[in-house]
Amino acid sequence: STLYAFAALKGDGSVTVWGKSDYGSTDPGLTSGVTKIFSTDRAFAALKDDGSVKAWGNSGYGGTDPGITSGVTNIFSTDLAFAALKTDGSVQVWPGTDPGITGGVVTIFSNYNAFAALKDDGSVQVWGQSSSGGTDPGITSGVSTIFSTPYAFAALKTDGSVKAWGDSCCGGSDPG
Repeated sequence: STLYAFAALKGDGSVTVWGKSDYGSTDPGLTSGVTKIFSTDRAFAALKDDGSVKAWGNSGYGGTDPGITSGVTNIFSTDLAFAALKTDGSVQVWPGTDPGITGGVVTIFSNYNAFAALKDDGSVQVWGQSSSGGTDPGITSGVSTIFSTPYAFAALKTDGSVKAWGDSCCGGSDPG
């Protein structure tokens, strides 16, 4: 769901939407092939079985066609944007600034306004609003997973230590 609309994925891979039109309830015309649906506050993105992506809803929230015709394995979202993880480990973001990640991403984590990509070398690359953790935490290796609050991230490292960043009032300061 978005803030005021729903999208239902049916067993035949088609999509039905309802709610306020400016929150993504305009019919996307998806009659088959959809495997998953993702959302921001006012837009939806559908991942299809051929690795392509169809987005609809408010353009300022990712409701525009990202031009992805194949190769996507998963989609992640914040309140304002989507990030598609591709089979080659690269990332494509819409709308907004592309983080320039051309490979090596294993998975992506998100909070309200920022993304954190965990790479295959254990490093972390972030983008989005700096106050929500979109500022480089300087982690170059050793991360096993990442957790998030609405405005901060915490990386659990393979040595058992934790590195946190983002808004300090919301968990973005190191636990010590």
